[in-house]
Amino acid sequence: MAVLLWSATVVLGTSVKMDFLPLGSVRTDALLNPTCLSDHVHTFYGSAVSLRPEVTYDEMRAATGNSGNVEENKSLYWHPAVYKVDVASGIYTLAPIWFTSAYYVWETGQTRAFPNGFNMIARASNAKSRVEWECVGPSPCERSDGCTTTSTNFPATACAELEVSFVFPSCWDGVNLVSETMTSHVSYDDSEAGQFDGDCPASHPVKLPEIHLYFRIQDYPGGQHVFSDGSDIYHADYFSGWNETELQRVLDECSNDSDAASPDAFCEDFLTYRDGNKTTGVQKEDDNIRGTLEPLQPTPSLRPQLTVTTEAITNISTLPRTPCTGTLLPPTAQSQPSLPPSLPTPADSGSPPSQPPPANAASPPSPPPPATAGSAPSSPASPTPLVSAEGSSESSCGGGCVGGIVGGAFVPVLLLALWLGGAFGSKCPSPCSRVQAKEVGGHGATATWKAENV
Repeated sequence: MAVLLWSATVVLGTSVKMDFLPLGSVRTDALLNPTCLSDHVHTFYGSAVSLRPEVTYDEMRAATGNSGNVEENKSLYWHPAVYKVDVASGIYTLAPIWFTSAYYVWETGQTRAFPNGFNMIARASNAKSRVEWECVGPSPCERSDGCTTTSTNFPATACAELEVSFVFPSCWDGVNLVSETMTSHVSYDDSEAGQFDGDCPASHPVKLPEIHLYFRIQDYPGGQHVFSDGSDIYHADYFSGWNETELQRVLDECSNDSDAASPDAFCEDFLTYRDGNKTTGVQKEDDNIRGTLEPLQPTPSLRPQLTVTTEAITNISTLPRTPCTGTLLPPTAQSQPSLPPSLPTPADSGSPPSQPPPANAASPPSPPPPATAGSAPSSPASPTPLVSAEGSSESSCGGGCVGGIVGGAFVPVLLLALWLGGAFGSKCPSPCSRVQAKEVGGHGATATWKAENV
């Protein structure tokens, strides 16, 4: 008698946890406003790049510093900065971020790595983002200016830890690295509530790792808080800095039987953890995480208020708003004079404290110049041909915020004038249009993205 034996390969859910401290906060958004200042202030994590609007994939790959604990992950993550609002005086103060985590969740062997230079925006207004606001250790608010709040998300009560999280889309159209809104080239899955292994819609058939992004505020005081866009609706941006081939190996070969954002899942045999050896199944308590991340932070720490814009972003009476307004410093600005009283230190801006630079290290390295129009960034070969929009760029407003940029020779004069009374308070021209195009691989096609009035 012949016996037919049949076996099926069980596809496991796998996850990995990566922790970050803030790089800094500044009013830029490389995805929506690549030539000028953005609509509102963001807090950034990841690759220690300039945080300028024109930051590129190549710049992230070349960066030697990182605010995160995984050597191979040179991506950038950012979300609107959080402000504590003094209801008596009307003053907005940046709320310090304790630390942030990105969890990737996927089906081993069934998931495509983020293409080189891929980016997207996720918004909590989509129910499948599964946004959560968790007040750990609640206690009565004791703020002297009052504890009332107009927010339905930021809690009125104090919390030993406020943890805010949500999920990025995990389905991709397979063609475009970007889209006009930075949302239409990706999609959530077809399941009712959204899940990492849900089927992708036909319009977006390629399964990507599902990113869960958490930020945490320790000793949250309660009372009135808002995001920098004046709302309490969470959104976040992702700009992949992975080497696609390296990430694909992790997605194909690592499995740890975890189908959620697990605090004790690491893929430690495939990733290099800068804060010490990890063991899947062994969880580090939140109280210990920041201390292990602090020695890893870029030195000297990033000072975007000296290299991007001198705009004050904390202890202010009005939130800085409106895209392509304000003064964008030229990319050649290198000097770091003492901060005037109106400008935040890294601690004020939500960035972690870092070791002081050596006495002879007063000037940070200059960020790489933006790619020349028409040139394509060099990057590791993609496993399959892709149509990309990460290459050339031309601005219909002559290179971005022309009114706010002067030649490098005038930087000291500009900084002095700004500090003494805003004599150079010229603003950018009307919001810019940008067209990016690049032909890659054997598709014989060109992807074009045009964003107007962003």
